Amino acid sequence: EGLSQVPGLNRTKENSPYHIYVITMPARKEHVMKSLSELELADAAKLHPAITPDNVEPEQIAEESVLKIKETACAMSHWTMYQKFLQSGQQYAIVIEDDFIPTEYAKDLIEDHGDSALTTFISRIITERKEDSWDLLNLARCY
Repeated sequence: EGLSQVPGLNRTKENSPYHIYVITMPARKEHVMKSLSELELADAAKLHPAITPDNVEPEQIAEESVLKIKETACAMSHWTMYQKFLQSGQQYAIVIEDDFIPTEYAKDLIEDHGDSALTTFISRIITERKEDSWDLLNLARCY
C-alpha cells in the first residue's frame, strides 16, 4: 500500500529513490524532528542547513533584485538544496521548510489509517504524474 506501489520506493534514507529534505536552522532542529515524527517521516528526512541573511554577501544579490535579504537567503537555501538533490541521483525529492506544522488533518489520517494514508497520497502524486507534465510541485506559498 502507499509508497510501496512505486517500485523500490520506501521511507528510509538508505535505499529510496526519493529524499525528504528539510531546510532548517540549527535552532529549529528539535521542532523539525518532532513534526516529522508526528508524520512518521523522521527516518526518511535529511536536514539541509538554511542560509541566513548573515551568510549573504552583497555581491550575491543582483542590483535589480526585488527580493529582501531574508527572501534572498531563503532562495539561496533552496538553490543549494536543489543542487544537492540533483547530485544525489534520486528521482524525487520532497522539500519542507523548518517552520512547517503538521496539520490536524494529516495527523488524523495517520491515526485513523496508519502511515499509509500520507504515503498513499505521495505515491499517487508520483505514479500518476504524466511524463514532462511538471518538474516541481509547490504545496505552499513562496515569497
